[in-house]
Amino acid sequence: MKITVKNSTAKDSNENSRESVVNFQEQISRRAYEIYERRGREAGHEVEDWLEAEAELVSERTKPIPGEAVKKFLNLDHKRRQKKSRAV
Repeated sequence: MKITVKNSTAKDSNENSRESVVNFQEQISRRAYEIYERRGREAGHEVEDWLEAEAELVSERTKPIPGEAVKKFLNLDHKRRQKKSRAV
């Protein structure tokens, strides 16, 4: 079996970063529109809506992982490592 490894390049990294930024901006845009609709489609608050949406999404991304989720992840990771060590 032949395994090929693709070396990561700065170009790949930049493209991924750019896609991530565009995706985040699309999420902010959607959230800002939801805020606009909740307010009754009142014009003149575009910047405020954008900033509020951005703050909400950043907050969601930086929330700590609940303890039970961490325990479950660590338990699964431990089981995978045990299987790998047995296979060797």
